[in-house]
Amino acid sequence: MENPSQAIFNLFIQGSKHYDQFTSNIGELMQLERDSMSRIVGGRVNNILDLNRV
Repeated sequence: MENPSQAIFNLFIQGSKHYDQFTSNIGELMQLERDSMSRIVGGRVNNILDLNRV
């Protein structure tokens, strides 16, 4: 894959256009990932990407 970032961006755009609740479901999954990583690295976390602002 030449540009994985572009592929992920396209996935988010197409998903939000074609699937109900896609943005909120992805947001919830990203929150779970953030919480899991926070436990692993001792509370150091970054902000979650807000798909509504993409």
